[in-house]
Amino acid sequence: MTQRLRGRALAARPGGAAHAAPRVVWHREAATDAVILELRAADAPGLLYRVTSALDEVGAHVRAARISTLGTDVVDAFYLVGAWADDAERDKVEAAVLGAAAT
Repeated sequence: MTQRLRGRALAARPGGAAHAAPRVVWHREAATDAVILELRAADAPGLLYRVTSALDEVGAHVRAARISTLGTDVVDAFYLVGAWADDAERDKVEAAVLGAAAT
């Protein structure tokens, strides 16, 4: 058990184990009046602020959010309202979120 805890502590330090690149998963059928953008990324100070600022900058309207931290990773779900049928609009939002999560 001690070795596992030590491994987690080392992984959380700068220069520790590399984290997977952030990714976005869209759930279009999970809510009746919203589309869900799910972000999976390594947790970092200011991550939620950067992501929500990016969503605001591209004009996404967040009705609700479910924020989860699992160890050193986050799984954040944002319920976006509005017209999300357009692939180009989703791509713009996804690029903004991934850019915010990568910094």
